[in-house]
Amino acid sequence: MKDMNKARAVYDTVCAALDKMKWVYDKEEEELAITTGAKGTDLPIDIVIRVLPEAEVLSVQVPFAFEVPDEHSIDVAIAVSAANYGLIRGCFDYDMTTGDLRFRICAPYNGNTTLAEDVVEMLVLIAATTVDSYQTRLL
Repeated sequence: MKDMNKARAVYDTVCAALDKMKWVYDKEEEELAITTGAKGTDLPIDIVIRVLPEAEVLSVQVPFAFEVPDEHSIDVAIAVSAANYGLIRGCFDYDMTTGDLRFRICAPYNGNTTLAEDVVEMLVLIAATTVDSYQTRLL
């Protein structure tokens, strides 16, 4: 059961965390979504943060700056599987039909739990640094 008041509170916490980090971001309040980004070592890093009330989850996703060409889809699928095996926090998602590759990390906020600003900051930084370290290796 979705609690929109709780979802909006989580959304406000995300905004407060990004403000504290002094990050520039765009808000889509109706969608409970935020887009921001970081400068990676080699490629830009776009970050999409969504509060998903129906799942009671905060999702941080980083789509890769490229789509995987069909001729490399099997190799990338194997590389993503190997990378995921070694990851403790978050995972890579790869859609072989579209070439879409992204990193995803989530945190539940259901029940009486709350997400503190430092937890949000950690999720965003984990997502950005993980993609930065893998992005050129999966090119």
